[in-house]
Amino acid sequence: MISSAMPAAPQPPDEKRRLKALHSLSILDTPPEERFDRLTRLAVKVFDVPFAMISIIDEKRQWFKSQQGLDVSETTRDISFCSHGILSDQALVVPDATLDPRFSDSPLVKGRLAIRFYAGWPIRTPDGHKVGMFCVMDRRPRSFGPGEVESLRDLAMVAEDEINDVRLNEAYRELRDREAELADFIENAADLIIRAAPDGRILYANRASKAALGYDDADLEGLTMPGLIAPSERPRCAQQFGRVLRGETLRDLETVFLAKDGREIPVAGHVNCQMRDGKPHATRGIYHDIAARRQVERFRSEFFHQVNHELRNPLTLIVGALHVLLANPGELAADQRRWLEMLSRNATHLQRMIEDLLELTRSETGKLALHQQPVDLASLAAQITEDFSSAAADKRIALKHKVAHGLPAGLADPLRYRQVLGNLIDNALKFTPEGGSIKVSLGRSDAEPGFLLTSVADTGLGIAEKDLDKVFEHLYQAASNLENRRKGLGLGLTICKTLVNRQGGRIWVESSPGQGSAFHFTLPAVIQ
Repeated sequence: MISSAMPAAPQPPDEKRRLKALHSLSILDTPPEERFDRLTRLAVKVFDVPFAMISIIDEKRQWFKSQQGLDVSETTRDISFCSHGILSDQALVVPDATLDPRFSDSPLVKGRLAIRFYAGWPIRTPDGHKVGMFCVMDRRPRSFGPGEVESLRDLAMVAEDEINDVRLNEAYRELRDREAELADFIENAADLIIRAAPDGRILYANRASKAALGYDDADLEGLTMPGLIAPSERPRCAQQFGRVLRGETLRDLETVFLAKDGREIPVAGHVNCQMRDGKPHATRGIYHDIAARRQVERFRSEFFHQVNHELRNPLTLIVGALHVLLANPGELAADQRRWLEMLSRNATHLQRMIEDLLELTRSETGKLALHQQPVDLASLAAQITEDFSSAAADKRIALKHKVAHGLPAGLADPLRYRQVLGNLIDNALKFTPEGGSIKVSLGRSDAEPGFLLTSVADTGLGIAEKDLDKVFEHLYQAASNLENRRKGLGLGLTICKTLVNRQGGRIWVESSPGQGSAFHFTLPAVIQ
């Protein structure tokens, strides 16, 4: 800020009211705006001068809402020509500042700017307070005729109208505040946020990025995206970023960043490109560290291998041997047969739990195979329901099914549909007392056009409201279901949810204690 100890201009008699009116305009310290800059650019051309400003006179400073030719945004009020200009209702014209005792010692005149000529017109608030000047300056003395004064006044009037548009000023201020909040949010986000030019130069990296990778601002000035990526990943990432520059958004992109100290950091994130006039301007990526996830995935893979080879295979042999022994009842005493049947039931139950565990592991490691195809779900649902008719009859439970007419085929994996519906019917049989009923229905989804809705409703124990959001979680079993009924790991519904979600549908439950439960899931219908 340029300042001086030279005597300041007298204060206007309405100074307090003037300052209050100025602050009500919400214009001070707002960023440059094209609506004002075009006026000062025009003034430079019209009057053939190197300097043009829209100057606002605050309590102790002169602040430029728009300026051409200067490299400062404000000066102290005591050295300004404009602080004298607001004392008059007419133009202030200074043909040669070196000859005017008010300005001859000003640093604007004696300093590097070497101002000689000044002309300005007051800018007023709606109630008449003069809050600034629209002015032009030159390094050479010159005259300023009536026609030029009139042109300067016209430009000042346009600037005045814009400045007095309080609603627009407040909107710009609000926009500036929101931009500042957004910038602060991005800078302090936990995710790694990186912006790069089309040629790969890093334009911005937030605090989390610099902390995770060990770079500071000076390092980033010479860094490129290829330099930020581990060498083994660069060829693949070059192809992917080429797609981004063509306007494609990459979701869940996985790659490996290279830290300053040589550490490799696995990350995943979304990347897109900001376009201007149809051309790539900058890529924008939001990444998060997936090192912990990779470690969990390795553990799951090793766990899957151990369970599959150390438990499942031997257990399969045991179950097979028990079936062979039980197939020859004449060779067994009654108590031997009773013990073998008990072993067979428990071994089969253990085998089922291991299969559930392996199925969950497959789904969470991406190894779960799905083969979606057009399927006649009406016939398939009827077959699956029929498969449970014997078990329902044993408990004197009425098992019914209802299928709407004229249904299109569903887009589903028939094996996985059987697995989901079978699990829901099996659960309903477990938790419905003798003499109850279970209804399996299939129809169109009213809430989701283009989807088929499968439901299994029972008159069983029901589920407490606090448990409804948890029944699909790992290993969760509602308290009301635990008494003498804990026959598994509590993974069945978790697996059902994964299978339904992977096929593009959703699953949920409606229930009340003592009123039974209704499990629903949707799958896409084949568009006809």
